[in-house]
Amino acid sequence: MVHRMICCFMLSLFLFTCPVSALAENVPDQKEEISSFLKNVFEARNGLILDQNPETIKSFYATGKKSSRYAMEYEITRAKYMSTWAKKRGVKFTEAVGDTRIVRTNVQGDTAKVSLLYSLKLTYEYEGKQLKPQSFGVGTRHGITLKKVNNNWNILREWYSDPLEGDERLVADGIVQSSRQSHQTESTLQKKRMGTGRRYDREKAVAYADKYAGIAWGAGNNNRYNRKYKDYHYIGGDCTNFASQVLGDKEEGGGLPMQGGWYYRYRQGGAQPGSKQMHSKTFFFGAGMER
Repeated sequence: MVHRMICCFMLSLFLFTCPVSALAENVPDQKEEISSFLKNVFEARNGLILDQNPETIKSFYATGKKSSRYAMEYEITRAKYMSTWAKKRGVKFTEAVGDTRIVRTNVQGDTAKVSLLYSLKLTYEYEGKQLKPQSFGVGTRHGITLKKVNNNWNILREWYSDPLEGDERLVADGIVQSSRQSHQTESTLQKKRMGTGRRYDREKAVAYADKYAGIAWGAGNNNRYNRKYKDYHYIGGDCTNFASQVLGDKEEGGGLPMQGGWYYRYRQGGAQPGSKQMHSKTFFFGAGMER
């Protein structure tokens, strides 16, 4: 009995006097470590876009795991797709930089689940032409599971919707349109809409796209979508919805009149792909791929 009381006393003393760090992992420090690791991951991926060297990202993956290997191969395929896309348009990527914003980190022992937003700026120049460099932005939302092995974090699995994924063999050739053709196309569009009493406003459409492009680099509105529209990202994507806003928003966008199967009802959503009304339509409010 005395022996048991002594054991209980010693255990209580240990629990109350031992530093917390000795009993559990220091989660804040772990989060700092994870943040630094992910920053290095995305910098390496940006380098892959420019130099097309897969070796630069391999150290971030646990290649013995199928899910990790798949995530790595996805990045290699993506970089090839982007390189082919650029070549077929006569441009070369000269700089790839981005900003990582971690939304949530959940650390459980040697495993961590991270939700983050990534805003990528891609700068390119036209090959063989004396034109100043141009830039465009891409925004992606990531769900990443990390695993710590031999005191180093590795990507175990990852998911994100991406407008730049695909088979490089399926990249379409660039279309060169003369200024005369462009003028004719614009004039035709304007004439078709004259009877409605409103004309399509191209400049306002461009301004809308710049303002509400979400987490893509260069977007305004504090990198947020226009909140009067439904965000379709989590049920398949948002690019078609966004393109429709650009073309048809009456207040800030192009003002192209909606008709037939192309519509948006506030607080309810818009016309969906596959509906009977949509079969003959080109543009619609609905689900699509993240732009």
